[in-house]
Amino acid sequence: MPNIKVFESYLLCTMQDFLFTSELQFGFKANKGCRDAMSVLCNTVEYYTRDGSTVNIACLDMSKAFDRVNLYALSIKLMELSVPKSFISIILDWYGKVLISVKWNNSVSAPRRLLAGVRQGGVLSPSLFNVYVNDILCNLEHSEFRCHVSGRYVGALMYADDLLLISITLQDLRNMLDIVYAELSWLDMVLNVKKSGLLRIGPRFNADLSPVLINGSTLPVVDRLSYFGVEIGAGKSLKLYMYTRRMKFFRAFNALYAKLGGTASDIVIVHLTRTFCLPILLYGLESFTSV
Repeated sequence: MPNIKVFESYLLCTMQDFLFTSELQFGFKANKGCRDAMSVLCNTVEYYTRDGSTVNIACLDMSKAFDRVNLYALSIKLMELSVPKSFISIILDWYGKVLISVKWNNSVSAPRRLLAGVRQGGVLSPSLFNVYVNDILCNLEHSEFRCHVSGRYVGALMYADDLLLISITLQDLRNMLDIVYAELSWLDMVLNVKKSGLLRIGPRFNADLSPVLINGSTLPVVDRLSYFGVEIGAGKSLKLYMYTRRMKFFRAFNALYAKLGGTASDIVIVHLTRTFCLPILLYGLESFTSV
């Protein structure tokens, strides 16, 4: 396993300049993370609701995204980025030798070649996945269904396989969903509609609306949405809730105190609380404007 990581690290270092993806992809990138995505989302919602618009947020769940990566479609995406042929050949050969077996008690099945997906825990896997789904963001950004703040397109946010669509009209949202569905179909990927949801924030958040469909399935309208552990609520203005965060903090503190309360000094308990419990409570706090 160490040799595999060294090999993939070398490939990534050598070809990193070719693996460029949209700035709207916040996952697996240096100096970017969940907090940046949350900040963009909150600023966008406040920007439009302040002017009396109702923002429609579609949170889409890709079903087993990393396991469904088609290697031949991935090679096409790499070609479009002008990645050298030698690198593409190495990737196809590298992934073409992945074998899996099923173990049941003391029995092991015959090995089968894995025909799709990127390596779990692989150094290259995050970058390859970002390249694989990058055209979803590019197609949305180049479409006429736009949502801008300070001249920057913010109609779609992505963190790995978590995709968020933002629109101030339902018709634009429907058109954006069609773009996403068309690209995912080409990529041989599917959306889990049951785990997806539509949240509305603004003056008409509770107005009656015709169903928003994805390939004939209705996108559920929800009152709350969990995005990177931060709960967002439907309403006339942006509402972020800390109830779940507080419960996790108290649960972590109680578990810590139950083990150390009678044996550790107050200084040790405070230090461990700051180290292991406080980050749970403070995570994403810079995104909160109301509680």
